[in-house]
Amino acid sequence: REEARLIYLGVLSAMDFAGAPHLILDIGGGSTELILADSHDTRSLSSLRVGAVRLTQDFGVHGALTAERVQFLKTFIQGMLEPAVGKVQQRLAAGESPVLVCTSGTAMAVGSLLAFRLGITTPGLNGLRFGLGHVQELMRELVTLDAERRRQLPGLSERRADIIVTGGLILETAMELLNTQEMVLCKRALREGLIVNWMLRHNLIVDRFSYQSNIRQRTILHQARKYGVDSERAERVARHALILFDACRQDLDPMVAEARELLWGAAMLHACGRHISSVGGYHKHSWYLVRHCTLLGYSEAEHLILSALVRYHRRSPPKKRHEAWLSLQDAGQQRCVQQLSPLLRIAVALDCRPQAVIERLDVAPTARSMTIQLTPFPGANVSLECWSLDNCRAEIEAGLGRNLCVEVVEAEALAETASD
Repeated sequence: REEARLIYLGVLSAMDFAGAPHLILDIGGGSTELILADSHDTRSLSSLRVGAVRLTQDFGVHGALTAERVQFLKTFIQGMLEPAVGKVQQRLAAGESPVLVCTSGTAMAVGSLLAFRLGITTPGLNGLRFGLGHVQELMRELVTLDAERRRQLPGLSERRADIIVTGGLILETAMELLNTQEMVLCKRALREGLIVNWMLRHNLIVDRFSYQSNIRQRTILHQARKYGVDSERAERVARHALILFDACRQDLDPMVAEARELLWGAAMLHACGRHISSVGGYHKHSWYLVRHCTLLGYSEAEHLILSALVRYHRRSPPKKRHEAWLSLQDAGQQRCVQQLSPLLRIAVALDCRPQAVIERLDVAPTARSMTIQLTPFPGANVSLECWSLDNCRAEIEAGLGRNLCVEVVEAEALAETASD
């Protein structure tokens, strides 16, 4: 689904959706992405395990095909596409008629062949429109050609000639299933989407991408709602975790210092495992749920780090035999988890009850210690929070490489200090 989202960003950067829903079909070698979206956001993201190369290899499609063989392949393709098409149809409003946009190699190869057949001589294929009838007529001819004759077709590379039949059958079947009579070609897709996503992450572009720029926050909040996380408590934990992070930032490794948003995401999702079990090892359930959910906008490396932070917010620190630790791909990711997990442990330890009792959190790190000052709300008692911190002190101090000092500052004393 993340690949599908990136394809959407690539297409959105190339054409104006004008407020209308668009269907994006990207037929790759191993998979096909089907996306329903508008200029505001995606409505449906599907990645299907049927692609031009995969189909060619799995069914040995090389020479000319009989009518029975063509029908067999189309029936198989239909079965693979139907769940995604059904999801698209459920998310279309009454009366909406989406535009079908086709991207990537297969679509461009089919478009090139159709342009030649129809005598279209424009310098590029981007934006060209072709009807379902054109595609069906082309496919009736292509399935009768052997591999050598396909390689002789104008504008078709040798590699593309080997998979054009299966790719074209996926395109034809998809158009028939979606009941769309026309497709428009778009030259931008995944590669451009990666560039756009990077630019969004670094605040280099805004305008119509503004809603997509906060996709990382929205996908975390979506998962939190999905698993019934107490949003008020999660936000409290996240706020304390970020205060700790900002206080320690200058002492973190450069890679870790850029991972503030990962710590926020882990804080928001750390308790999602309670959806399965609220006792014992719920942190392990949290890791499993986060590791196997869809986090749009996050790279695989970031996803691994975030899920490991969730795993190590309580109980045992990382051990070599743990699946969460083994899943981390390199020492840099492990270092990130080692440095950030103690901060999350502290933030979670300060969240001992449903209501907020800590009005203010101040952090003063030194080379050998970290002093945490807790200012409770008037009339509140934070002895439970102090006990909770003391209970996991050993794991926190080992992770920080510092001694942990906890001070409770009454609101009146803080006010007097400020006035002085």
